[in-house]
Amino acid sequence: MRVRRVVALAVVVLLPGLPSHGATPRQRIVTVSYAVPMGETTGRGAWLFGAPTASDTAQADEHKVTVSATDRGGPVALAITRTMNGTRTEAVACAPMLISVSRGTQISATPLVGRCPDGTVSAPIGGQVTLAFHKRRVTRSLPAVVRAGAPPSMRWAVLIGITDYAGSTHSTVGGTGDVVAIRKALLQAGWRDDHILIVKNGQASAQGIRSAFAWLAQRSTPRTFSLFHFSGHVCIASRGPCPSGHTYLWAADNRFVPETEVRSMMRRVRGYSWLDVAGCEAGAFDLHASNRLFTGSSKATETSYESPDWRMSYWSGLVWDRGFSQGFADNKGIARRATIGEMVSYGRERAPVLTQKGERGPQHPVVAGGSGSWTLYAPPGG
Repeated sequence: MRVRRVVALAVVVLLPGLPSHGATPRQRIVTVSYAVPMGETTGRGAWLFGAPTASDTAQADEHKVTVSATDRGGPVALAITRTMNGTRTEAVACAPMLISVSRGTQISATPLVGRCPDGTVSAPIGGQVTLAFHKRRVTRSLPAVVRAGAPPSMRWAVLIGITDYAGSTHSTVGGTGDVVAIRKALLQAGWRDDHILIVKNGQASAQGIRSAFAWLAQRSTPRTFSLFHFSGHVCIASRGPCPSGHTYLWAADNRFVPETEVRSMMRRVRGYSWLDVAGCEAGAFDLHASNRLFTGSSKATETSYESPDWRMSYWSGLVWDRGFSQGFADNKGIARRATIGEMVSYGRERAPVLTQKGERGPQHPVVAGGSGSWTLYAPPGG
């Protein structure tokens, strides 16, 4: 009788990461060949016949790992296990998966026969499991030079993030996480904390959102630089309880602010400005000009997604956390140095890849107006 080891898997909603294409100075590749599957799956659970096929431990300078497999028989399901700081996480995946790690994190992967979570048949006949460990970028401080532009006293920001909605409206994963990441980036770039208005959860009622726009407009002048960011639900009549004919910011009290009003309120903000919207159909709020940058996490007809692993939207996680704070957007890989143009280009290029398996198709961010040379540490104005 064959003895089977049962692995109980929690339902993990993760979109796939980028596949590895061989070792680079920033990667360590572990590849293990196999001839037969070593487990079974129904898409929700895995039953292993023995030890994992591939297993390794993250080193001190590694912070991510992409787990993938190639098989002569086609798509292959993997049982993936991460043991990090004493906590064990397990999942079944049929596409490359990007996973956060730290020193000492153990990663293992085993090919399975059965069905993938999306119903695709997995019938391994021989191939390779690959663990591509990504090395952490070296963080270096900004050069100590004086730059022209709006000084900290002439920079203002409103950051709205909604995770918890009133009533039965489902919560977001990353609304408030986005705000935390953006505030951190602004402070790293020398912005004053008392010039940043944070509006979260219940504070972000429809009236609260309108008041935040008014707060920003009142402090603006022809020489200031102003940022307005919104992370939360966006409503259209075909997918929510809002009236037809408009696209709305969905406030925490289940009231709605239409895109026409958002544009009107943003036009009252003088000087240079950046309107950044992280939500489904975000492109509908586009208001741009040479002195007004607009960025939206997806086109006006598309869904935007969030990362349960990051606890942020994919858009904000790419642009603000990975792009600026971690330095992935900078052409030299220097943390807290990327221009705003580099930040949003990094997010626009990578968001469709990370969301390609999304339920409603990938998201394609919108970037319009402003200038690619603008920076957080010396924004236009002054």
